[in-house]
Amino acid sequence: MKYFIYRLLILFCLQLLLFSSVKTTPNSVNKIQSTPNSVNKIQSIPILIDVRLLNDGPGSLLKIPLEVDYISGVVHINGQSVTNGAVTRLHMQVTAESDKAGHKYQSNVQIQVRILVTQSLPISNQTKRTTAVEEEVVEVDSYSVQQLEVVQVVIYSDRAGKLVRSISTKLPLEKSKIHSIPKRHDKHIYVRPKMKEIESFPKSHSG
Repeated sequence: MKYFIYRLLILFCLQLLLFSSVKTTPNSVNKIQSTPNSVNKIQSIPILIDVRLLNDGPGSLLKIPLEVDYISGVVHINGQSVTNGAVTRLHMQVTAESDKAGHKYQSNVQIQVRILVTQSLPISNQTKRTTAVEEEVVEVDSYSVQQLEVVQVVIYSDRAGKLVRSISTKLPLEKSKIHSIPKRHDKHIYVRPKMKEIESFPKSHSG
């Protein structure tokens, strides 16, 4: 009789252990699955600005590349944050592309580029914020330049400052807002170069 009671107690204890393990396992799995992702992805918006050097020669046509980033409601140009509502003039180095006699060349150039960022906050019945970015290249390697068109980037973001979508359009320089703002009010920022020195070299040959 005692042996039978001992067996019942052992079976009862085993059932309790099995039940407790089954009950706690789903909770631990759900806790791991609900861990938030801490990786923030940043979407860059590449743009190319066509300018012509106004030097002693016929003037080379250059393509100036810039990258626009929208991070937590702040616009960055090539990694440098710019002020909203004012013109920021960036002194920086970029890798420009030129076309001479059918050859395409790449070279590091020092530029001065004006950046204007304007934002419109959402009204009560809207969920998106609109941010417009305009640029105007002033100098390339101490030479004045001629720029006919401005690439305007319009960014739509949510209330938390997360980029939803963007649209890039071109408009004549004289019709842009940045061109109408006097240059004497520019805020100058000197950006330290972050690229390796490269030599000009032909990329392709047409014809």
